[in-house]
Amino acid sequence: MPRPSIHAAFVPSRRAGERIEILRPEEDGPHRPETPEYYEWWYFDHHFENGYTAVAVFHRATAFIPARPPSIEITVITPAGAEYRSFRTFAPADFRIADDRADIRVGEDYVTDNTRRYEIRAIGRTAEGLRIGMETTLEGVLPGWKFGESKTVVDGLDGFAWVVPLPRARCSGTLFLGDEAIPVVGTGYHDHNWGQISLSKLLAYWHWGRIYAGDLTCIFADVVGRRRPKDVPTGLLMLAIGDRIIFNTSLVRTEELDIAYSRAANRTYPRSLRITSEMDGAPIEITLRSKELVGAYDFLATLSPLRRRLLRLLTRPGYFRHRSDVHIRFTYAGQEHDLHGEVLNEDMYLYRR
Repeated sequence: MPRPSIHAAFVPSRRAGERIEILRPEEDGPHRPETPEYYEWWYFDHHFENGYTAVAVFHRATAFIPARPPSIEITVITPAGAEYRSFRTFAPADFRIADDRADIRVGEDYVTDNTRRYEIRAIGRTAEGLRIGMETTLEGVLPGWKFGESKTVVDGLDGFAWVVPLPRARCSGTLFLGDEAIPVVGTGYHDHNWGQISLSKLLAYWHWGRIYAGDLTCIFADVVGRRRPKDVPTGLLMLAIGDRIIFNTSLVRTEELDIAYSRAANRTYPRSLRITSEMDGAPIEITLRSKELVGAYDFLATLSPLRRRLLRLLTRPGYFRHRSDVHIRFTYAGQEHDLHGEVLNEDMYLYRR
């Protein structure tokens, strides 16, 4: 069987201002399904000043369910670290979206896309019946951004694609938790993912997160494919100050440190990451240390014991969400930046023991 032709986005920038791609508004619109493995989702998160975090994900075709139904995921995390989740699937006819933007309607829930201003309603119930959700508005501080071509192409198909219409936004609205309706303001983010090939066929694992520290915005990831060519960079890094994106590059090294075992996810994970790169000849150094594991999931947990044992001979798929302390150091335009903050970051393992 011939090996597939794989071309991944690669941005070999070494200098500030090089190869920065600004997203066109229509690039947040939907994509045509071309295979039975097609998936697509629009992700929104909010970090509120009162310590709450809220996430809403609108799936047109849910990547981790074989039938690929539409769905809505909602997550609310309290200041104390308690996590509440809602997940609902829908009939395909119930998911309506505009052709050229992320104007989405699913029952009473919606996304209204006014380019750099989005309005969201996502309200559901946990498995225990607790009402959770949000009604919020996000207004962009930074322009929409994409990482070069921002996709991995496999035999002419978009295998895995990712764009960021809102790298950083001001957000406000109402958070719902049980009988409470909590007024909220804070910082928000929105990205958009799609592909025509099952993620588990294409990717082994990824680390991903964002840093907001003062007027600094940083997005980082290490996305490793199952067919990883030797010595090809798999990382990405974006830096912005205020309302301007100043740097993005693939020339990033990510080190996993302090490996631990999670009983909930039934696999190991790093409690610390060290990310290094270089801009204008000066080093960029980022260190993350997980201070709280707010989510850990074993993707094989719902299978029969026999299927679990057989699959674990090959892989241990799982997901981790951390609340981490972060330290970032870099120099830009002759000025040294040495910043500390907090980040919500994730590890996704699809095909890695």
